Amino acid sequence: MEHSEDTYSIKEIANLIDEEQHVIRYWEREFSQLHPQKNISGNRIYTKNNLALLQYLKTLIREERLTILETKARLASLSFDNDNLTYDYGISQDLSKESIENQLSTIITELNGIINKLRS
Repeated sequence: MEHSEDTYSIKEIANLIDEEQHVIRYWEREFSQLHPQKNISGNRIYTKNNLALLQYLKTLIREERLTILETKARLASLSFDNDNLTYDYGISQDLSKESIENQLSTIITELNGIINKLRS
């Protein structure tokens, strides 16, 4: 199988997210947003975006203990355009540490402004 640093086999994905391969295949059937490509041999090829989505699914299902239907509803507020995860307001999300820190800083500044207005 042709392999690059940006793609993973189902075995690699299973190891990375600590799930069984059959669970990953089941999630593929249940969640239309998850659609890995297949190589010439028919083996699944997962991208980094597929990996991120699988990690999100695992969080919703295993940690938040949502049902499949609840998870589908949660995913309905997201859109998946060319494997890029975007929220329903159409802005592509940069999930880098720097971007998240900047977003949190902006939120904190805005909240402090609201608190100051409420105090006066």
